[in-house]
Amino acid sequence: LRKMPIFKLSDVKKYLPNTANDFINKLMKSNYIFKIKKGIYSFYDDPYILANYLVSPSYITSVSALSHYGLIDQLPHDTISFTTKNTKELKFNRTFFYYNTKYFFGFKEEEYNGFKVKFAVPEKAVLDSFFTMPLEYFVEAFSELNIDLLKTYLNKLNNASLNKRVGYILEKKGITIDVPITDYNYIL
Repeated sequence: LRKMPIFKLSDVKKYLPNTANDFINKLMKSNYIFKIKKGIYSFYDDPYILANYLVSPSYITSVSALSHYGLIDQLPHDTISFTTKNTKELKFNRTFFYYNTKYFFGFKEEEYNGFKVKFAVPEKAVLDSFFTMPLEYFVEAFSELNIDLLKTYLNKLNNASLNKRVGYILEKKGITIDVPITDYNYIL
């Protein structure tokens, strides 16, 4: 079971059909595992390990991914992920936010504490942040981005409002990018 980021009571019943509930209760009382929700448990209290497995498919993004890469000083308490499923919020020891997106790209799977975890690459995490966080939480990450990759993602997202906001921030940093802006009514 330790090789699984989360497990169900039914997983334990495969090995201990008559005593699974007692076994789970003893592990919980000893603080070896914690309950996520009815019938779902984990040995791990690490949001990066749990996030991809609580809702699948999903990838960790926004300030959660930027903090993982050390690109922002803030250590977020909540974990933000994007998914192709419905938007939802899960709470137990901490809060997990899952936002539905039709732009499910720009992430990579990496080894993290013995598990495969999907994180947005920094450029996509910054762009995703525009949809989840106030700018002051992630603006510091702009100085560490690959501008060519950022432009590629902006073109793929094809969002005039986002292009203007990113262009404005980069211009303030002395970087000019050429991305299409067709919505001239947007005000920063």
